[in-house]
Amino acid sequence: MVRCAALALVCLLMGQPKPAQAVNFYSIERELALGKQLSAELERQVKLADDPILSEYVNRVAQNIARYSDAAVPITVRIVESGDLNAFTLPGGHIYLNSALLKLTESESELAFVLAHEIGHVAARHGTKEATRNRLMQIGSVPLVLLGGWGGAGMRELANAGGQLGALKGVRDFETQADRLGLDYLDRAGYDPEAAIDIFERVEGAERKIPGPVRRLWSDHPITASRIAAAEKRLNEIKGHRDEYVVNTSEYEEMRLRAVALEDRRTEQAESAPRPGAEKH
Repeated sequence: MVRCAALALVCLLMGQPKPAQAVNFYSIERELALGKQLSAELERQVKLADDPILSEYVNRVAQNIARYSDAAVPITVRIVESGDLNAFTLPGGHIYLNSALLKLTESESELAFVLAHEIGHVAARHGTKEATRNRLMQIGSVPLVLLGGWGGAGMRELANAGGQLGALKGVRDFETQADRLGLDYLDRAGYDPEAAIDIFERVEGAERKIPGPVRRLWSDHPITASRIAAAEKRLNEIKGHRDEYVVNTSEYEEMRLRAVALEDRRTEQAESAPRPGAEKH
């Protein structure tokens, strides 16, 4: 009976119309404290990009979008040196963007959508909702990282910091909601929401190169094709709100050169690093 009640409560949680309106055991104050703790733990396990100019630019784009969002906490973005096409969010507004995904973007509006999607997670408080649901389901695990569904199977190295993923439907619904919110925030901020389709299609192309068993392992996230269809439906609903959108800027082009250099340097270092067990001469 208790488990049935918990399941019903979880279903209610997933069907709320407002981004942050749902069953949540965490106050904003608790979420901020949790996010501070978890971000400190995570940053001991990953390598953050050492490029203050690029980091400032990415944060500035994020802050512009956040002004038009429903986020109730401050937003901070950090770039992680990683070859996985992913971005992910911790409670309390801590967003992490992998260098490979940053390099994959080809316009400021595409970068803006990646950030807007993650800000959607923040606005909807998905991190603490997931922790709440896990408590309701009595699995005794509070995930530290809500893995972002951009297709990065390689994010498994962060799973030790992330704990267990929640129920499959819940994670899929979180991603769908974050996509929808991201498109709305993009439109409000004046960026071209069509950029979402462009970046999804490039991610979809990259996903085809991932082995089948790995893709099935991470099938808890919606496949990119279904996300494209949902995004196109939402685009038809919001299209026409503005006469003009920002598609790209000259500053983005300068920053992308830095992003490409950062990721190429990381790749070169990874390829030249001695493999575990290899003989040293």
